[in-house]
Amino acid sequence: MPSTARAQRRDVVACANGATAEFVAEGQGPTLVLLHGLQSNLAVWDAVCAHLTGFECVRLNFPGRGGSAGWHGAPEGAAAFYSLAGFADLLHALGDALAALARAHRATPMLGRTLLQPAVPITFGWKAACWLVLVHRGADGLARALREAAVLQFGGAAGTLAALGPHGDAVAQRLAAGLGLSLPDTSWHGARDRLARLGAELAILTGALAKIGRDVALLMQPEVGEAFEPTAAGRGGSSAMPHKRNPVGAMLAAEAAPRASGLAAALFATLPSEHERGLGGWQNTVFLVADLFDAAGSAGDAVLEVIAGLRVAPAAMQRNLDAQRGFVFAEALATALA
Repeated sequence: MPSTARAQRRDVVACANGATAEFVAEGQGPTLVLLHGLQSNLAVWDAVCAHLTGFECVRLNFPGRGGSAGWHGAPEGAAAFYSLAGFADLLHALGDALAALARAHRATPMLGRTLLQPAVPITFGWKAACWLVLVHRGADGLARALREAAVLQFGGAAGTLAALGPHGDAVAQRLAAGLGLSLPDTSWHGARDRLARLGAELAILTGALAKIGRDVALLMQPEVGEAFEPTAAGRGGSSAMPHKRNPVGAMLAAEAAPRASGLAAALFATLPSEHERGLGGWQNTVFLVADLFDAAGSAGDAVLEVIAGLRVAPAAMQRNLDAQRGFVFAEALATALA
């Protein structure tokens, strides 16, 4: 290891979507941008950067990749979201914010919409409660899939533990206990269903989060004007059209959903694995699962910010309801007359 430490430059920069990216830069030369992955932070690159003396190493916490805990001077809340415990905390915080929104607006009337058209009266509290149970089911499904997927990978060349003779089961049990993992009935190298199920739950949760973001984006349309994302300097504005207030949080959630569904489909494609260990399918799993957590975490982070700072406009909700001139009560009237 080189003995001379290189000076580091730490800063926070604004991104085009209004979010911020934190970075550490060191050295001189051609620039290498380094991103950390699941359950890690920027410190994973310490040893690598120490050897790359001919390069400028820029370690970047881009929005959606989590944050790096333990920086000196890092913004509050920069802890890595995408460790499993951190991701669970994010979902709990979102659930709490949605529950508070549902309670606060349980009697706030608004127009329910089906097929993007005026339908019947509902309350905004009902809409928020529907978002809440959607997130709750997604979080529960993900937790189950994680428990099922957290099993020991130890089976020898073909999964039989034959090389260990009569000691195979005992060694596997001790190894599983030491790692805090469940011991599977058989080796999972040739059976990819656990990871495919995990991918499916991550994609479902990401889609649920994107649904919340899309609803908020539609409520933000100027001709609707019933709810608005939080405002901050440089957030949601347009450099060319200053009259715009863009739903940037909803946008981040919306982009993650199709990305997650494609990644989950790639995991499904590994299910017909050949014999006891497949060719070319399981080797991509680590990348697919990490990117699925990235997509779900990005969507969750964005939606939590939106919901925690959501500005609701009850007067606009009532105005849009009144503009229907009573036709929204047609279902109740028809039922009463039947």
